[in-house]
Amino acid sequence: MASSSVPVYLKDENLTQETRDLLSSLPSEKGWLVSQMYQFEGSWQTQALVQGNVNCQKHFEANDSDVILATLAKSGTTWLKALLFALIHRHKFPVSGKHPLLVTNPHSLVPYLEGDYCVSPEVNFSELPSPRLMQTHLTHHSLPVSIKSSSSMSSSSSSVPDYLRDENLT
Repeated sequence: MASSSVPVYLKDENLTQETRDLLSSLPSEKGWLVSQMYQFEGSWQTQALVQGNVNCQKHFEANDSDVILATLAKSGTTWLKALLFALIHRHKFPVSGKHPLLVTNPHSLVPYLEGDYCVSPEVNFSELPSPRLMQTHLTHHSLPVSIKSSSSMSSSSSSVPDYLRDENLT
């Protein structure tokens, strides 16, 4: 695989000294896409994702109106991103041939919290329109405090039905 085609969250070029110090204290195993995987807060992650995870925990501030799609990797996240994007932005992009989902991958439309924080701790999500739709593969234990302590947090079993009811879509 050419280095230019490797996603940012698999690279380790811009690791901070803090992350390097943390990695030296974590259990690790040989990876198959990357040289090493590290066990951090209950899951195995690349070096860059450990850094993104730490940066996300330190710097991300959730708003009560945020929609955070928290899924396990390879569990249908792309489809869920597309569905939530279409639902949340249905008034902005009515049915037409110009809908962003017709020409743009859902991964480009929905920010990936720890993936974006891999690159820089100064990610600015405040420019996103409300409600902000973001995605993460972080475990509940690893979520930033502002997400876990949000008064508007609800379980997946009630979130979509509640949203549909509140928006008079049922």
